[in-house]
Amino acid sequence: MTVASRKIWPWAVAVMALGHASSAENLLPHSDFAGADPKANVEEGWRWDSVRAPSDFALSDDGSVTLTGGKGFLRSPSFPTRQDSALSYVIGADVHGRGAMRIEMIWWNRNRKPASPHVEVALHEHALSEDPQRIEATAHPEGGAVFGQVRFVQSSEDDDGLLVIRSPSVEITERYFEPGLLLLALDAADPGDAPQKQWEDLTGLNRPFQVIGAPVNDPASGVYRIAGRDDYFEGAAEDETRFDFDTAKAAGRSQPFTAVVYSSLDGPSYGAFINKLDLRKSDPETGVMLDAPGWMLNLTWGEFNQKQISVHQMLNNTNERIISRHGGNDGSSLDVQPGDMHLYVVHVPGDGIAGNIQVFVDGRKIPEPNFPWAGGGLPDRSIQNDVPLRIGGGLPFLAKGHPHFTGAIGFIEIWTGRGLLEGMPPERYGAYRWNNGDPVRGLITGVK
Repeated sequence: MTVASRKIWPWAVAVMALGHASSAENLLPHSDFAGADPKANVEEGWRWDSVRAPSDFALSDDGSVTLTGGKGFLRSPSFPTRQDSALSYVIGADVHGRGAMRIEMIWWNRNRKPASPHVEVALHEHALSEDPQRIEATAHPEGGAVFGQVRFVQSSEDDDGLLVIRSPSVEITERYFEPGLLLLALDAADPGDAPQKQWEDLTGLNRPFQVIGAPVNDPASGVYRIAGRDDYFEGAAEDETRFDFDTAKAAGRSQPFTAVVYSSLDGPSYGAFINKLDLRKSDPETGVMLDAPGWMLNLTWGEFNQKQISVHQMLNNTNERIISRHGGNDGSSLDVQPGDMHLYVVHVPGDGIAGNIQVFVDGRKIPEPNFPWAGGGLPDRSIQNDVPLRIGGGLPFLAKGHPHFTGAIGFIEIWTGRGLLEGMPPERYGAYRWNNGDPVRGLITGVK
């Protein structure tokens, strides 16, 4: 199957003159409508439905279909997806008419049950023209979508609408977003001139992170090794606002970010691997954090041998928090061994929904299963705080004396935005950095 090479941004709608040609395979069955009977209730054929009368449908000998009237649906047969969230689906058709049209994608899981999301609007209301034109829009199913269908929606306020459709298509293309901003790049293979005192940010945006306790820089392996609870790295207070990632409920919009971590997990680790958490008030008897806004990314190895990645965005550790949990088929069995370096790409969409947080491991483009904690949620209060970013620990009130992290750190990046380098989605960037087990190191400014 050929993958189209053009870049299609998630919000892009292309309108072009006819004569469109593409080398990509059309996934849509029966795109010439040959033998179609859309008025029949055929599950795997083209189907027309009247939504608001008057409404009608006609099939022409020239390979086009015509929808008329107030409002109607034309739904395609289903097609299989690639089950790869790093790919987009470009829906195209030659159209003309009166009124407006919309293009929706309907996604189904492997059991032919509604996937999440089930209906995705690829093209919002588009005014039709009497001059024929090719319309293209993109859709982006999540990894659970195994089958897809296109639904063309024709509508007119005056009930005299007309939509003529010819040569519909669905093609695969690489998924791109608006390029993100690299906020932090720490690489233990290039820590700066005083690696036992400070770790320099390769972006130049931040002041050096201070080495607290006794993290050991190992230049031969290009890592820092952490073995004690009091060993960690702390950013400057002057740079802390750069890493305040709020959620949609508080900010009015999502503030997505992605952490890229190359590290090993070598022993007991109980949380706060990367953290920006401010304990403002706790219960003096129970230790419950009653007021603790912020976030943390945990790379843990617990007392029952469970190995897990989790992300917390929180206001306290009672109910006003969300927690994602990733690792194997039960959320607690990450397949890692002591001494083995792995690449973790952790994407937090900023919508305040734990189930939408994704973790990609060692260049794989399918995310680890996510088993979010079901017991809480975030209100509309901001989770921002004024404490510095810390790496490796530095939260004395957490984990009851257990190590925060035991292992090695090769490099850490933090990006803001939905896309990363050159608009790559997190999973494609992870595959690029992992480089088939020979990770690309240093400051990344472009794909070589």
